[in-house]
Amino acid sequence: MAHTSLPSLPAVAVLILDMTSNADAGPKEIVQVVQQDQVLSSRILRVVNSSFYDLSKPCASIAAAMAHLGSRTINSLALSFGLVDISRQADGGLDLTGYWRRCVHSAAAARRISLLTGTGDPEQCLLTGLSQDIGMLALHASLDAVYGRVVAKTRGDHSRLPEAEEEAFGFNHARIGSELAGRWRLPAYLADPIRHHHDAQMTAVGDRFLAAAVIMANHVASAIDKPDEDALRPLCSTASKLLGISPHQVKPLILESAVDASNLAGLLEVEIGAQPALIRAILARESVRAYSPRR
Repeated sequence: MAHTSLPSLPAVAVLILDMTSNADAGPKEIVQVVQQDQVLSSRILRVVNSSFYDLSKPCASIAAAMAHLGSRTINSLALSFGLVDISRQADGGLDLTGYWRRCVHSAAAARRISLLTGTGDPEQCLLTGLSQDIGMLALHASLDAVYGRVVAKTRGDHSRLPEAEEEAFGFNHARIGSELAGRWRLPAYLADPIRHHHDAQMTAVGDRFLAAAVIMANHVASAIDKPDEDALRPLCSTASKLLGISPHQVKPLILESAVDASNLAGLLEVEIGAQPALIRAILARESVRAYSPRR
């Protein structure tokens, strides 16, 4: 794969990554860097002041947002917008609506899993879910129509993609994404979960909770377009096995994640298509239950 054709992070994201890896750089320095980019500043403040974070009072500046939410959240949001900008370098051939549909639903679900279990860092989970398929961007940039034909063979079933990639190229988007995270010097915690997000065995994974949360989120993103609630059964089994989440917690998790995903997509300004079929099926059934006359 020709490295010259790989996408690159925006300059401000690279600078923030350099600063966060530098022990001498503190929150004040990061604030100064973000504030120099007025577009990024306004985007971050729009997210911070949205219902997604539900702060008790609005933040008028990046410094105030940093004080309320911490540098990890600000860094995560800056990198999230960097990933959005990178995806826009894809000049056709890649279904960006489908790409962001998976990534945003995975990010929202991973964050909700962290909040539900009280384990891990919600912002790390969100960024990892959002980053899990960056290898697809790299493969599209390097292989263009050739890669498009491999993706088309899966007929929209993302779970079949790694096998199709291995057959065609001898590697898959999860491995390439993990290597790209290293090349971009993304936070070190991202590499393993990106590499293993299709691997339920999680062999040789450092942060097992983060890997498990992203694997589960990946399953959620795959299930949401199933047309009925039968898709909940394997999700309940996976949630119990990987994370100790009980079956009765899975449906609320999916519904809350779907709301978050819709909000997050709007805030990141990416298209993710219509409300998922599984969400419509759950809501329709809950509505019938809510209004069924008692006998």
